[in-house]
Order: sequence, then C-alpha cells, then structure tokens
Amino acid sequence: MWMRELRYAARMFAGTPGFTLVALVTLALGIGANTAIFSVIDNVLLRRAPIPGIDRLAVVWETDRNTGTFREPGSLPDFLDYRRRSRRIEDLAAFVANEVNYTPEHGEPARLQALEVTAEFLPTLGVRAAIGRGFTAEEARPGGPAVAILSDAVWARFFGRDRAILGRTVRIDDQQVTVVGVLPHGSDFGVFQILRAADYSRSFADRGARAGVDIWLPLQDDASSLPRSTHPLFMVARLNDNVVSLQQELAGIAVDLAGVPGERCARHLRGAAEPRGLRARTAGVAGAARSRWAGAARGVRERGEPAARARDLPAPRSRRPNSTRRGRPDTRAPVRG
Repeated sequence: MWMRELRYAARMFAGTPGFTLVALVTLALGIGANTAIFSVIDNVLLRRAPIPGIDRLAVVWETDRNTGTFREPGSLPDFLDYRRRSRRIEDLAAFVANEVNYTPEHGEPARLQALEVTAEFLPTLGVRAAIGRGFTAEEARPGGPAVAILSDAVWARFFGRDRAILGRTVRIDDQQVTVVGVLPHGSDFGVFQILRAADYSRSFADRGARAGVDIWLPLQDDASSLPRSTHPLFMVARLNDNVVSLQQELAGIAVDLAGVPGERCARHLRGAAEPRGLRARTAGVAGAARSRWAGAARGVRERGEPAARARDLPAPRSRRPNSTRRGRPDTRAPVRG
C-alpha cells in the first residue's frame, strides 16, 4: 500500500514540476534553518564551557589612546611586573601565537598553528593533558629544553593516536623537539576569540572557525629578545577578586611602571583598568564566538595621569626577535610630565 501511495505521489509531482521544485526548496531551507538554530542554541546555551571557573578568567589588554588601539597585547617586562606585583591575581599567564613547520620522517612538511605559552598557561585555564604532562618552569625559561605538547587533532592525524608518542622527538622548524604531552579536544577554547579581538598581532586568527591550535611550545624568550618596546604577549588572568579591583590595582602598577628609569619612552599608555565582557559561547554553523571569558581588563595612562573608561564589546609570531610577527615595535614620542 505504501508503494502504491508513493507511486501516486511521484506521478503528481512529475505532472507539476514547478510546484515540486518550490516545495523541495522550501523544505530544504526550513530544515537548514532549523538545524542552524538548534546548533547555535545547543552550543551557546546548553553545552558547558570546557574550562572550569571561567567566570574568574580575564584578558588583560594594554591600551593606547593616541593611536586609537584599545586592545593591544603587552610586553614581556610588563607581564613579569604585573605577575610580581599584583595581589588581585591568583595566576597570570601569557601566550604568543605563531606558526611553525613540522617535517615528518616520511611525507610532506606541514604548517602548524602554534602557541608559545608560559609555564602557568595551562594550569591557569584549568587544562590538563590527556596523556603526558604540561610544561615545567625549567622548560619555559630561556635556554630550556626543546619540548612540545600536541593537540588531539595533530596526534590523530600524524601519529595515529599512538601513546608511544611521549618522549619521541619531532622536527619543528628544523629543530628536534621532544613531545611531553597531548591535550584533549577543545583545549584552545577562547584563544581565537582573544586573537580576533586584538588590534594587532592577530596571527592565524582570521583563518576561519574551523582553525585550531595544533601545537603548544614553551615561551623561552627573555627581556633581551622581547623588550618592553615590543608587545606580542596576550595575558590571561585568573582572579581571586572582582575585575573592578583588578583594574584599579593594575592601573596603579601602570603608573609606577611609567616612571621606571630608561623606560619612560616605552609607551604612552600601559596597564589593565577597564572591564570588558566577552561572554558569547560557541558558534556552530552560524559562526558566533565560542567564548565565555569573564571579562577583559585594560587600562590607560596619558601624560602622566591614570584614566579609565568602561566600554562593552563582544568578545603571532616567529621566534626570531626581528620578525614583525613578534609584536609591533613602539615608535611613539616619549611621555611628557
């Protein structure tokens, strides 16, 4: 009986091809729209963020009113000063986005998207390795061991999820690097939203929603290779207080830093003094930002006086010091008075 009904419907549709085409297009559009809406709702409202305590995370921006850049990455000396002097921050970590070449033993080389991170980065986010471990403080110092952590996707693509990958060496940028861990899927949560929000040093952030971080490397630079006049570091803080207290504290530190001898010409504006909400969660088909970073703290200082204003907004680099991907060098006039 069902076959007879289907044959009858087919004859009816064949006799009115125009109506049939319109009906099929309408059905396709309706199904596609419903799928897209469900994907967004599922990712934005239903799924939990893969990072614990995300409401206590904040992005620390540096701001320059003279050039109109409100979302600048910071310098390595600034990061070290904030981490040493802040009492409102439980953990402060930093990362630099980069791209590296991976040369397998057999096959063609591949271009990988990399993050160079401080030793505190993964613990600050609450990310643990699926196998192996994270970076040690010794590995994240200048001249430290050459080690790497792979993403789950790279582990599957190049190594077939072989657990014997731990302790093996891989060739990254013509250097033998020892693999110490593999991170689970979703460990780069929020990284692309931070890079896309930046005024510069965006690195691979504009490659599309399907891009992902492939490999993590320890940030082994010091003030000689990344001085205060270059600003490639994105800073992420885990707060032990509210973001307003943080902005006030970092604004005060910024004022003190502006008076450091020999560094007064480094920047017009420095510090974190304004909260900015970045609370959109994932994109799915629609491409909405998958980020619930609790906020971004940023601060301003001009002509020797601290200033701040709140503003609601939605939410890389070669290892060679002279590379333009290491952050824009500061060429501005010195601060006066």
